[in-house]
This record gives sequence, C-alpha cells and structure tokens, in this order.
Amino acid sequence: MLGTVTAGVWMRFGVSHLTTVLTIVSTAAALLPVLKGALPGPRTPSTEEQVDQAVQVLAIEVRKQWDEEAGRRQLQETRQMPVRWEVTERPRTRVPLPSTGELPRLIDEFVGQPRKMVVIGEPGSGKTGLCVILALDLLKEATGRVPLLLQIASWDPAENLDDWLVRRLVEDYPFLGSEVRFGATAVREIVAQRMVLPILDGLDEMAPALRSVALHALDSDWSGEPFVLTCRTEEFLTANEQNLLMGVLVVHLRPLEPQAAANFLLDASADARLEEWEPVLADLVAHPSNELAQTLTNPLMLALARTVYEAEDVSPGELLDRDRFPRQRDVEEYFLDRFIPTVFRARPHRGVPNPTRSPVGGILRSPSRRWSSWPCISRPWGPVTSPGGS
Repeated sequence: MLGTVTAGVWMRFGVSHLTTVLTIVSTAAALLPVLKGALPGPRTPSTEEQVDQAVQVLAIEVRKQWDEEAGRRQLQETRQMPVRWEVTERPRTRVPLPSTGELPRLIDEFVGQPRKMVVIGEPGSGKTGLCVILALDLLKEATGRVPLLLQIASWDPAENLDDWLVRRLVEDYPFLGSEVRFGATAVREIVAQRMVLPILDGLDEMAPALRSVALHALDSDWSGEPFVLTCRTEEFLTANEQNLLMGVLVVHLRPLEPQAAANFLLDASADARLEEWEPVLADLVAHPSNELAQTLTNPLMLALARTVYEAEDVSPGELLDRDRFPRQRDVEEYFLDRFIPTVFRARPHRGVPNPTRSPVGGILRSPSRRWSSWPCISRPWGPVTSPGGS
C-alpha cells in the first residue's frame, strides 16, 4: 500500500513532493504508539480490594468531616443534654427498645443494631445534632457501613436513590473518582453493596408535594436496609398518612423537663456566675408553663443560652425582664441575635484538657451539679449544691 502511494506521488508531483510525503508518513508512524497510549481505553471494573480501600478512605474522611462539625456545634457537651424520646410507632418485628428514655440509650441501641428509623420533633428539638452524633458513633463502632449524612431536600425522588447517592459521593468526596487508585466502579459498588448507611436530615425542608413521593421512593429503593430520616412532627405525619413508609421505628424527641434544663445550665456554667443563674433557674422550675421555661426546655435554645451567657458582658438575670421579653419568640430572637457575635468573640479552644474535668466514656464531663427544687432555709427555690452534689 505504501509503495503504491509512493509511486503515485512520484509520477504525479516529482521527487520534491515525494520527500515531503515520506517525512509526514514517517513522523506519523513514530507518534502512533504515543497517540495510542493517550486514547481512552475500556474502563476497568474495580477489584474487591479497591472497593474495600475506597470504603476505608471514605470512612476516614467522613469522620474527619463530622468531628469538625461536632466541634463547631459543641456536641460533645450538648450530647449530655437530657433529651428524652418516646416511640410512636414500631415495626412488626420486635425492637428491644423501651417506650421512652434518654438519648444515650437510643444512640446505643441504633449503633448496636442499625435499622430503619425516623426521628421526628419540633424545630430545635435536636434532630440534626442527633444525626451527627449517630454518624460519629457508627464510625467508632466500625459497623461495616459508612454513615452518609445528607440533606434529603437536595434529592429529587424522581431519581433513583442509588443514583443520587452515587452522584453525591462523587460530588462530596471527589477523591473517590480516582480510577488509578480505586478503579472505575468503586463508588457504584459501595452503594450497590449497601456499604453506606444514609442519614437523611430534614424531610420537612423538601417541597410539600414531594414528601410523600420521597417516602414511597425511599421505601422502594432502599427496601429492608437501615437508614435514618428526620422530619418535623406534623410534616411527617401528613406525608406518611397513607403509611407509605412501612416497618420503621418512629421516635419523637420531646422537650426537656424544666428540672433537667436547670441542671444542665448549672453543669455548664462557671462557678463565678452561679449566683446570676439562681433566680433564673428558680423561675424556670417554679413556672414550667411560662415563656422562659418554654424557651429553655427546647434543646437548641438551651444550648444557645449556655453559649450566650458565657460572655461576661451580659447576665442571665436579664431573662426575667418580662417587659423586655414578653413572648417566647422575643427570647428566641434575642438568643439568635447574640449567638454569632458571642461565638466570634470567643477565644480559640485550648488544647490542654481542663484539670477540673474528668474523662468519662471518652467525653469530658464537668463535676455534676443539680438544681434541687426541694425547699431549704433561705432559698425557697432550692440550693445550688457543690460540685458532686445530688
């Protein structure tokens, strides 16, 4: 073939053009192996070892991500908040869980035996914080599934849940797209083999018309596999009024008891500020139905109150000013307005542990204080006990 072309060029154009053609042909022949290597070849499926490695690296990155978030949210202390829950719906299969209890029991039961669980509650009841704590505890226990905490409102339930999870993994953790390291199909295999546990926060933030569709799609696409879904109470009951999501454990997060909220604030407060808190906590315990008590028994607002009054320029005694705070909403808006400037004024967290705190179960806990409502001399609302008191 090459000889025929050469003869034809020589007869038609002469020797000068023949030299040019031969130069072009020889250059192309030299570059052919290089060009061949640069062209994309068939994608190689991931090996089992590559999938396992991808899962291990993903778990490390997810833990780092939510460790940092837990620090920002101060969840190591907030998780000690005595939030209570009650079971409102059980699957037909027996679930070894009492009808009510405190948050650590719920977390331990789920981590020990992951299942399909819906967590409902009012705004600020602690649903998102619970999601972060569950993700971290699941990673510590190495359950074989990597918790994937996502805002479910970003999902269009017209898309298969598996496809959405694959896409989100690639978008949120782009290192998984390295075919050299993990092969071409690692992400798809991770989802297909159910090596992730979706923790889907905020169904109530999805468009109302899509909530029921999402419940049906979740039940169909992730059938029989564990997941966590959170939603505000009324929105979930409306979306699931036709029992689209079957066989799930539904848990309702309840407001704190006033006594428990008072104890938490005492444990979290500096000794120098206890006298400033005394009249506030007395009012909280004595009038559990007023606006202040309704605010401070909400876990989010209680956490904000703790942070706001860590600043020395404000005193918690101002909360007793009924003219300034006539409604619950006024107290809440005040906390929210003060929270960000308070946090940005705070000094960086010190790396050296506080010697007055002792590690219990891996969590640094303050010596326990208790706000006692039992009458006593000179303090009709009850004494502030010393550290370690009951």
